[in-house]
Amino acid sequence: MSSNSTALATRRTSQYEQTLSNHRFIAGDKFTLADVSMGALVHRWFKLPVMRPDHPHLRGCYDSMCERRPFVEHVVKIEFP
Repeated sequence: MSSNSTALATRRTSQYEQTLSNHRFIAGDKFTLADVSMGALVHRWFKLPVMRPDHPHLRGCYDSMCERRPFVEHVVKIEFP
């Protein structure tokens, strides 16, 4: 991953972290399509071998998505290079 890509992803995940510090999910307190979209990106972000800031709210939201069977089947189980 290039340093520009890492910087962009870090900015985006920092925005998610800030939003999630005030809400349970990205668009409020209910799970929506926005969380599905964010979840796929965040899954890949957490799997990449890069240094990343600690985002406890984002991690908590991601962990709760990993408890959803459809998320696991359609995001977590998919391998990527």
